[in-house]
Amino acid sequence: MISDAAQIREYEGTLFDQMVDDGQRKSIETLFDSILEHELDSEEVREICDYRTYYTYDIRIRHTATIVKKTGKILESSLSKSLREKSGVRPRPPTMWR
Repeated sequence: MISDAAQIREYEGTLFDQMVDDGQRKSIETLFDSILEHELDSEEVREICDYRTYYTYDIRIRHTATIVKKTGKILESSLSKSLREKSGVRPRPPTMWR
């Protein structure tokens, strides 16, 4: 719905006039009603207006010193995958386990 609204290029009428799908129009009306029902500095409005509610981002890491032999391209990984795989806790050497 948000990405469809972003595709509107005409400046005629209102946002609601431009939405073709009735379900999307109703969703947008509900969204705007929710914003209008709360104080502008409320947690509800902050959550609605926070772009992170609608989009996800990831950081791509390029390991410029490592070339993938099959493709000949620089090795790339994602920060989110690295964070999931590594909790941040360093393993202790086996001699310290008792």
